[in-house]
Formats: sequence, C-alpha cells, structure tokens
Amino acid sequence: MINNKIAVKLTTGFILIVLLSMLTIGVLFIQMFRQYAFESREKVLLELAESIAQVVAEYSRSNGSMRGFGGFMRFLDTLSEAHVWITDQQGNPALMSGMGPGHWKQSEPLPPEANNVVADVLAGKKTVSQSFSSVYNEATLTVGVPIRDAAGQVTGSVLLHAPVTGVTETLNKAVKILLISLAVALVLAAGLGIFYSRRFTRPLQTMNLAALEMAKGHYTVKTGIDRQDEIGQLGRSLDLLATRLDTTINQLFQEKGKLNDIIASISEGIFALDKKMRPLSLNQALAAIMGRPQTYDHQMLAVDLAALEIEREFDKVLTQKTPVSVVKEWLGKKLKITLAPILDNRGEAAGCVALVQDISESERLEQMRRDFVANVSHEFRTPLTIIRGSLEALLDGTVTEKSAAERYHRRMLTETRGLERLVGDLLDLARFQAGKITVNKEQLDLGQLLVAVIKSL
Repeated sequence: MINNKIAVKLTTGFILIVLLSMLTIGVLFIQMFRQYAFESREKVLLELAESIAQVVAEYSRSNGSMRGFGGFMRFLDTLSEAHVWITDQQGNPALMSGMGPGHWKQSEPLPPEANNVVADVLAGKKTVSQSFSSVYNEATLTVGVPIRDAAGQVTGSVLLHAPVTGVTETLNKAVKILLISLAVALVLAAGLGIFYSRRFTRPLQTMNLAALEMAKGHYTVKTGIDRQDEIGQLGRSLDLLATRLDTTINQLFQEKGKLNDIIASISEGIFALDKKMRPLSLNQALAAIMGRPQTYDHQMLAVDLAALEIEREFDKVLTQKTPVSVVKEWLGKKLKITLAPILDNRGEAAGCVALVQDISESERLEQMRRDFVANVSHEFRTPLTIIRGSLEALLDGTVTEKSAAERYHRRMLTETRGLERLVGDLLDLARFQAGKITVNKEQLDLGQLLVAVIKSL
C-alpha cells in the first residue's frame, strides 16, 4: 500500500536523482583527478629521467666509463623519490640506486615490469608504464628514456621506477570524502524529498477528499488551497466545479420536481422501461387505468406487461427508434399504449417511455355517435320517402279526386312539420351541448300524439 503513495515515489525519485548525479560527478572527478595526478607524475619523472640521461651521457664521454658515478647515484633516489636504474646498450643493469644514500647495487637483475620498458627504450623511444611493482608491492609508474652518445646512437637507458602511494592515498581520501558527501547528501535529499513531497501531496489529498465529498452529493465543499502554481489552479478549478455542480444539481432537482408534478397531474398512465423491459418508473394515474390499487409497484407492472404481450412492439421501438401504438383489451377496457424510444447522447435506444390511455369511453361515445347518425338518417329518410311518394302520385295523375289530393297534401304538410321538428331537435341538441339550451314545459295532448303516430304509419 505504501508503494502506491506518491510521496514515497517522489522521495525515492529525488534520492535516486541526487545519488546518480553525485556518483556520476564523483566518479568523473576522481577519474579526472587520477589521470591528472598520473600525468603530472609521469611528466616530472620523464623530465628527471631525461636530465639523468644527459648527465650520464656527458659523464661517459668525459670519463669513458661509469666508474666513479656511484657517488652521484646515492642521491638520485632521494631527489627523484624513485628507484633509478641505468642499463647498458644490451639492457643489462649497470647501476641501481637504493632508497637512501649508499643503497645502490651493480649487476642486479631488473624486475619484470622494468624489463618490459627497456626493450622499447633501447629502440629509441620514451616509454611510460603503469603496473604492479614487485619492488614496492604496489602500483608504480616506470618511465624510461634512452642514453645517446654524441652521434645520437643509443648507448643505454635510464629507468625511473616510482610508487604511486601519494596519488593512491589522495585518491582514497577523495573517495572517502565522496562517500561522506554522498551520505550527507542522501540524508538531505531524503529530508528535502519528504518535505517537498508532503508539500506536494497534502493539497492532492485535500482535493481527493473534496472530490469524495462531491461524489456523496456535498457540492458545497471547498478545497481551501491558496497557491499560485498548477496545484493551486487545480484546486480553484475543483472549487469552481463544485460550485457549478451545486447550481446544476439544484436546477436538475427543480426540473425533476416540475417534471414529476407534470407527470403526476396527467390523467393518462405513464411508465418507463429499460432495454430489458424492466420497469423504471410509473405515475399514480396508471394504477387507476390498469384497475389496480394505489400500491401499484414495479413488480406488479412487470407482471401486467407480460400479460399484455407487448414484447413485439417494444422490440420494434428499440430497433426502429420510432414511436409505436397498440390497442389491447384489459379487464373489460380498451387500452391504447403508445411506446416511444428513450435515446442517449450517442443516439442509441436506452429504453422506452409508454403512455397508457383508457379509450373505452371514447369508443362508447364514438359508437353512440355512429348510432345517432344512423338514427337521424333514418328519421330524415322516412318523411322524405312519404313526401316523395305523395308528390309522385299527384304528378302521375294517380290521385284524381279532390278529397284524396287534399289528404295527400295534408300528409306532406304533416311530414314537413315533422322534419321541421326534427331539425329543431338537432338544433336544440347542439345548443344543449354548447350549454345554451333553455327548457320550456308545455302540456301535451297524448290522444292527438297517438292519432298523429297512427297516421304517419
């Protein structure tokens, strides 16, 4: 768990950067210092060897041999801080100095590291070699220069064999100082890394807590971060987000309340389904339309939808993404169910919303309207048929007697008055529907009404 904390990662990264930087700089510095120290020592030894070679060459030309030169050799090791070997033209040692006055020997074999240099020096080359010395039992520098006569011919060689104890000790001290500095730097890096990582992660933790509070619905939370860097900008952006979310959520709740009030006030039944045809919500009017108690819930609605068998229409809505209407018989009622798709922001159907209407009464009224039109048509057709028949009889000459003709005229007059009353009844019905009817009661002679009905039949 601790490995996932950004403070640990930042501190570790800070320490690693300091460690790698100091190691790189230290190694380069030590290497450069070592190279500089060895090159300086080599230069000094080469200058000393060349000076000794010139002295030996002049001494040999003036005396013809190295006899008597041993006294001078006693001080060479002290002056040069190195073993001094002088060889003849065949590489055999002629003189060898000691580490102090009087410590010199003749004709002693050269160590292996010196023999490797002699061959190159006798060939006329100045040679420098770094190796482990069997004389000093440590790393040494061996330089060699040729001894030349007046004609420039190589007559011998001068070798200086010096330990690098001083250089090695200096390098060891430098390494020790580097390690101590590295340890101090790591401690400081760890302290600074912890300080800056906590300074960096503390606002992040505050913002994380604020985000968690917003996830719980507390949109009034504030981070309280007052910084001018990117973290401060992020904190202010999070505060602005919380403020706008609070405003937006309040508006959404208000809109949701308005929508719920609108849905609740609708007399038709409304319910919503997801993609698997599971009920999501419904209004109170649906219970009355479906003939169910007011405790109508999602489970009961799912059972009723299965009984209504609207799966095919539901699949059609999801597939074609267009509204579909279907009429179903339900508990002696006729229900019209209109399904409309619910589309998400990608235009995919996420479910559907359904409007349920009880059209039983409207169907009954429609049937009454059709029956009324049929009855009125029949009532118009009967007197018109009588009038037409009477007119045809009069015009064809079928009725010639005056009394019969008068009877036909009175009959047509009676039917015409009947049509007038029928039209008046229709007008009264229209005024009644418009709420403008007034009822005038009159006495009626039932005998005359029966005589009129008999005559009409």
